[in-house]
Amino acid sequence: MAVLRITRFTIDPADEAEMRARRTTLLAKVHEAFPNRLTGTQLVKVDDETWFDAWRWASRDAYAEVIAVAPTLPEAGNAFAITKDPSLELGDIIEES
Repeated sequence: MAVLRITRFTIDPADEAEMRARRTTLLAKVHEAFPNRLTGTQLVKVDDETWFDAWRWASRDAYAEVIAVAPTLPEAGNAFAITKDPSLELGDIIEES
C-alpha cells in the first residue's frame, strides 16, 4: 500500500527560490539512489512563509528504506537547513481518484 508523507514548514520568503532549488537537488538524489521508491511529490504554498511538501512512497517499506538513510545524505541536510518549524505526518493512502 502506498503512503504519503507530508512535511509542513515555514521559510523566510526571501529563501523561496533557494528552497525550491535545494528540494529539486534532493529529489534528484533520492530518485538516483532509490529508484521506484518515491512515486510522486507535490509542493504546496499556503502563504508567503508556509508550505506543505507531500511525497508519495510506493509502500511503507520503501519509505522506511529511504528514511533510514536520509539523514546521511548531504542533500537532505542542505534542503532542511533553511526551513523552520517542520512537522511531519505519514499515512497510508486508502483511496485515490
